Amino acid sequence: QPVGTLRSRDVIGSEIETIKANARSVLQACQAYAKNACFEIGMRLLEAKKAVEHGEYMTWLDIHGYSEQTANNLIRIYQEMGQDEAFWSLSYTQMVELLPLAPEKRKEILPEVEDMSKREINRLVKQLKAAEEAKKAAEEAQKAAEDALEDAKLIGQEETEKALAEAEEELKAAEERYDALHKDYTDAWAAKTTAEATAKREKKEASAKLKEAMDFLGAEREKAEALDARVKELEEQIKKGEKRDLTPAELAAIKREAEKDFAAKQAKAQALADPVIVELNVQLGEFQRVLARVVDLFETVKPEMLDDLRDKVKGVILSAINASGFGGA
Repeated sequence: QPVGTLRSRDVIGSEIETIKANARSVLQACQAYAKNACFEIGMRLLEAKKAVEHGEYMTWLDIHGYSEQTANNLIRIYQEMGQDEAFWSLSYTQMVELLPLAPEKRKEILPEVEDMSKREINRLVKQLKAAEEAKKAAEEAQKAAEDALEDAKLIGQEETEKALAEAEEELKAAEERYDALHKDYTDAWAAKTTAEATAKREKKEASAKLKEAMDFLGAEREKAEALDARVKELEEQIKKGEKRDLTPAELAAIKREAEKDFAAKQAKAQALADPVIVELNVQLGEFQRVLARVVDLFETVKPEMLDDLRDKVKGVILSAINASGFGGA
């Protein structure tokens, strides 16, 4: 437009609005490019990190004006936010502040941080991190408590099973002791029954022998009386002179022999017929059986108890001997 030429205000106003619109468009495009540049740079930094020789990466970053921390932030922004359009509206600074959070937590608070400043986002992230750490600590405490409870249950179960096993062992031992005692009782009862039967039989036999001895004694007494009567008869005959076959000396010898024979038979019969002797024989037989049973029991007791038991048995036998008078010189 030539200088000095006046234009209408409408034209001027229209041009101003066009310039403003163009400026806004350029600014928006620049902002969008700047945001998109974070992802593009992060992608290329990751590529360079893999391509650069070992030990040369830090030098390469320095040449291009990046610190290691900034490069790592850009790479993480590309990897963790570059594929999600929800984060494209954020600035580089906002995205950096969100990096300490877990990806799912970032997405959760995204609508809140779009209009926040760096300081506000930083404060929110710290609060969220503290909450996460508190939650994690609570979960760990709960897990520890659950583990402790489980351990306590396990220990209690082990102790219960151990106590049950010990009780079963004690019960088994008690049953074995009972079986042993029952066997001893059965054996003792059988021995007692046998001993009683034997004693009864021997007593019956002794009674029969006693009767036999008494009958023998009676018969022998009758024989002796008959012989004595015969001797007397012979003596009378000799005195009267009716019999002269035997001399007085011969007759006396016959009488002495008869008396001697009768005395021996009478002593034998009396010994057999004496109730005390019969009972003594029975009791001696019973004592012999009891002693045999005691000897059998010695084989079942513990070795360390044998000496005391032997002393007791000896004491009983010696007391019986001394009381009966057999222990004298």
